[in-house]
Amino acid sequence: MLGLSMLLAGWLLEWVEPRTLGFAGGAGISGIAILLAGYALVRSKKKGLQRFQA
Repeated sequence: MLGLSMLLAGWLLEWVEPRTLGFAGGAGISGIAILLAGYALVRSKKKGLQRFQA
């Protein structure tokens, strides 16, 4: 598994610049975090929890 991930990472770095790859990874992780926070907010409002209210 580790060898496969290293092979894929090496292959990816052959095609994409490291700076672009880092930016895309950071933007992707930030996007996922925002989506999960929005989902948690919607779920808490549906259940009537008071934790996320200002």
